[in-house]
Amino acid sequence: MPYTRFAALVNRFLVAIVSAFLLSCSALTANTPSTDTAAHPLPARKPLQAVVIDEFTRDTQALRTSDYAFVQAWWIPVEFWQAALSQVNPALAQQSLDVLKPYSMVAVVQADVTALGGFVFYSRADLQQRLQLQWQPAQGEVVTLHPVSQPNSTLQNLVTQLSPLLSRAMGEMGRNMQFFVFEDVKADGTRVTDPYSAGTLRVNLAPSETQAAAQLDIELPVNALYEPRLCANGKPAHISWQYCPWDGQPL
Repeated sequence: MPYTRFAALVNRFLVAIVSAFLLSCSALTANTPSTDTAAHPLPARKPLQAVVIDEFTRDTQALRTSDYAFVQAWWIPVEFWQAALSQVNPALAQQSLDVLKPYSMVAVVQADVTALGGFVFYSRADLQQRLQLQWQPAQGEVVTLHPVSQPNSTLQNLVTQLSPLLSRAMGEMGRNMQFFVFEDVKADGTRVTDPYSAGTLRVNLAPSETQAAAQLDIELPVNALYEPRLCANGKPAHISWQYCPWDGQPL
């Protein structure tokens, strides 16, 4: 069956992907220059089979921590599955597009941090009640995406498989990473989100009994989807930067 092959391939690369999910925490909190992709042309898009999956994963995460709280979100658009699968089976990458195109997936893990540094994780039911996903394009109004309780059977089976896979790879953190599916099409059939366009994907969590409301912003476009750019000094320049932060030169 197609899903059996799909799940088997997910097993092959998911461990490496989720490793980058945690290793990138420090990078997510770094300061970056102001961005404005509308003001300058973007470089060429990478072929999806050439996209570095670890970089794609890092670019689509957001993290918020404190001495007593931990919350992290990972947006998984259809391009992620296309890029990952195209590197092992291009035909299956196209199949994933046909199945997953109407949806966006978000993985969320939230925990209270104890005085001894332990984690008390929030349940899926609790997160689901407080979770909201919004898309803020660079030009236009905010759009709130609607959660999908019953996606197609292939995606539902995939979501079911992800938790035990992550549990084996990451222990308690992976076991408590919850996956949510959102409708990613407008009434006219066009897509809501766009990883190639300037904007902000916003993961909102309403306050819990012990934590304040959390807003985690994932800035787009996704840098990993484009050919790399370099400043004059040879250092990499993010896709959305207008100017090199080291010498102020236009990019």
